[in-house]
Amino acid sequence: MNSLVICELVGKQQMKELDVEEFSHSSVASFVDCCYTGTAVLTKENFREVNKLSAVFKVEWMAEECLKFYTDLCSGLTSGSLELALFLFEEAAYILKERNRRDLQDALNTKLGRISSLRLVLVKDFISRDPNQQEYVNTDLCLSLASSREVSVLYEWL
Repeated sequence: MNSLVICELVGKQQMKELDVEEFSHSSVASFVDCCYTGTAVLTKENFREVNKLSAVFKVEWMAEECLKFYTDLCSGLTSGSLELALFLFEEAAYILKERNRRDLQDALNTKLGRISSLRLVLVKDFISRDPNQQEYVNTDLCLSLASSREVSVLYEWL
């Protein structure tokens, strides 16, 4: 099964069911398929949940595949790919908040270091949002992405 946690629960404790109702059916199906086949099939739609399931059930190889998927998406960033940049930004913020991991943030910072126009758009998008609706995006992540130009925009906002 590629997961010591699942082996423990199903094999040793002989559990017949695991409650994963907080996850979508398609993400759980993708996760289970990945565990049995050893091949991760990731999309932007299932990425967050499969990544979370890989952490919950301690499937290290799948967590690495999730990081590779994310890094590959970062590689595709251009100055015109705002939708993708927003997705990557929010996923990095989610992982930072929920699991206190900065690996996604580091991958995004590496790519955005060369695309200053996109960094500025992301920072401006962040400060234009209603703070009550910013579940995962945080000022720390924004500051880490910002150069001196974007920091001045953030400073004015604060």
